[in-house]
Amino acid sequence: MLSNFFFFVLAHVFIFSLRNSEYVCCFYTPKVCCTKLFHLRESNDASSYSEGRERYMQEKKMKQLKLKAENKVVKQLRITPRIGANDLLIKINSAKQFLLRRHRVKFILTLKGREYTNVENVKKIFAKISEELKSYGNSESMRQNGNVVSQLFNLKAKRKNESSLGGGAAGGKEGGIK
Repeated sequence: MLSNFFFFVLAHVFIFSLRNSEYVCCFYTPKVCCTKLFHLRESNDASSYSEGRERYMQEKKMKQLKLKAENKVVKQLRITPRIGANDLLIKINSAKQFLLRRHRVKFILTLKGREYTNVENVKKIFAKISEELKSYGNSESMRQNGNVVSQLFNLKAKRKNESSLGGGAAGGKEGGIK
């Protein structure tokens, strides 16, 4: 009975302060009895407040830098060589929206059966895609890996005088006067 009470007491964490001291004693132990002493710091003075605030601001800046440095999300759009013209335009429009949201876009074209022999059709499809997206993003070269052909698009770096939709003073489909 006494041993059960002893283990119950040892299983919990007790914190008590020593008299006339700034030290606190902690007992941690389900099985092994150990004690740790650590110093409690009073944080009433203004210097510790400013140090804490500076540390908080520095951590906040580091988090923002990490978010900027992280790899962007790659959105994948799957197509086939038999895709219709309107379906391809829908895929291109969704790719434009992804690029405007600062995502990378990867078009994946899967070849099946005799579609390997008709390489010109694949090149035409990717040429149309890259022509439609050239005002929104930069394209990398086509890559073929087995029966999968892919092309990756990154957002173009904006210039200071350029608007986000590509319209503006130069005129364009979105921003021009009709």
